[in-house]
Amino acid sequence: MSESIGARWAARIVVATSLFLAIYLLVVAFVLPPCDFDSLRPWPLSLDFSSWKKSSIITTAAAGFGMSDGENVAVFHNGAYTSGASDEPETPPLGSPWFAPRASYINNLTSALSPSTTGVYGFLYNDSATPDGSYGVYNWCNMPHVRKAEYVVPPADEHRTLVYVELVHRHHKRTPYAANGFPHEKYPWHCEDAQIHLYGQPSGLNENISPGVAHYAPTFDAPNNPFLKSALGWHGSCQFPQLTAGGLADAWQHGMDLYDVYHGLLGILPAMDDAAWHDHVAFRVTNNPITSQTVTMVLGGMASAAGIRAETMPDTPLAVEAAGFDSLEPQYTCSAAAALFEAIVDPGPPASAIGARTFPVWADHLKRLAPLFAQLDAASGVDPANPRGFHASVDHYYDNLSSRQCHGLSAVAGISQDMADTIFRVGQWEYSRMYRDDARSLTASVGAWGVWVAQLAGHLRIARDENEKQGKNGVRYRHNVAHDGSLSRLLSILQADEMVWPGMGSEVVVELWRKEGTSSYDVRVLFGGQILRSSHPELGLLDMVPLKALLTYIDGLVGVDACLLPAKCNGSQPL
Repeated sequence: MSESIGARWAARIVVATSLFLAIYLLVVAFVLPPCDFDSLRPWPLSLDFSSWKKSSIITTAAAGFGMSDGENVAVFHNGAYTSGASDEPETPPLGSPWFAPRASYINNLTSALSPSTTGVYGFLYNDSATPDGSYGVYNWCNMPHVRKAEYVVPPADEHRTLVYVELVHRHHKRTPYAANGFPHEKYPWHCEDAQIHLYGQPSGLNENISPGVAHYAPTFDAPNNPFLKSALGWHGSCQFPQLTAGGLADAWQHGMDLYDVYHGLLGILPAMDDAAWHDHVAFRVTNNPITSQTVTMVLGGMASAAGIRAETMPDTPLAVEAAGFDSLEPQYTCSAAAALFEAIVDPGPPASAIGARTFPVWADHLKRLAPLFAQLDAASGVDPANPRGFHASVDHYYDNLSSRQCHGLSAVAGISQDMADTIFRVGQWEYSRMYRDDARSLTASVGAWGVWVAQLAGHLRIARDENEKQGKNGVRYRHNVAHDGSLSRLLSILQADEMVWPGMGSEVVVELWRKEGTSSYDVRVLFGGQILRSSHPELGLLDMVPLKALLTYIDGLVGVDACLLPAKCNGSQPL
């Protein structure tokens, strides 16, 4: 009797489980948004990097320069990955969507470290101003952006109409981060000419309730606080970081230039004093205050271009996603991407463990930097036994030295211009290595910044659909202010053919154009005001690339609405 009852219960459990599974599959198939799509290429993003041995080594060989460099090319041998050194792109795993950037001075470490190399490839590091005749040249202090003087409108015989613009740019020049200060800076940095405000104001309540007028006044001279006075790093009246007066002025000019192009020249941006302003524009910042400091000055520049006085300027909302989840900075957790980035910048085992001339790529370049680090440490006071990140890359020295130069501050005794220029050249190499030259860089960037790219794809779809059905009734201009890590990952995902470290104010613009009288939509991508070239053969020169091609590419990487990323980021599926 008990056996028959048990059998009946077992049968009921099986039936119930089967029913539940059937309902679940129906929901997945017909209710949940699909994560399936056609692709221009039959490659998966899910790559198995188990063969990328963390202990892979390189052998430093004699090298020439340029395209025929021949130094340390990464290849596959019998299924084992041997990482190439720093001057040549690597061979990716079979089926990878990654395509190597072109070889140039920028991704050639031998050139960057050579005593015979002077300057920084013609790049500017001394001032925000770039002569008009040279505009478009890389200027770390104030990168080129879209301006009316250089902007190229598509030929009239192509009969195109601009229907949507999405722009993302780095904040403008600032004081260095506190962590990048030398232990005992020789002079303070003062910012009385750049007031920083933060206030709250009630909305929809008694109009007589309004905030007072105040600004921050940071100080390291507080009485009776010996800990503050003895703090390492920069002292003065600045926050570290904050936008400086020069950075605020650069952001204001950036806003003027954008308004002149996208309102005055193309008409996609409504008049700032028009009631439609709030319907057709959207601005977004990150949780870092320097992006808000930038965008408010951008809006001020736009208002000036529109002839609007400060007291009548419209109150423009700034969207910001929740801290810890923001896709623009980015801040959301993607453990798999973080692990890949850590592998790319792996310092490797000590030299004694692997021999005098065999190193992982990143460790090889750090070894070659050791003599320069020793000179810089002696001049800066950085403790070689406890360098606080100054020896993990050139980032800390780069930020410290470039910030001084961009603001006309005195050089540090013992650090020559040649030494600073070498740091700047190696910084360019490091960003190219992290975001393009390492064959893992695309996958790592997709994991870390794929949500924002999926949001971009969604905005392009909405703009196309609204234009088809209703005309230009929705948001037609989106403006994002972010960071160098944001821009670098976007350039990585678009597979920029030449990767540089995005300087202050660096800008990528995505324009959606429609051919009149058709349902044909094409995309143009500008970096620094010029058309961006991708190493991916199906993107190439990003000048009127079919929208479908770009959407297919993005969907293949992250899925519609980034639906592929959660499983890839948490490790339940390979990234």
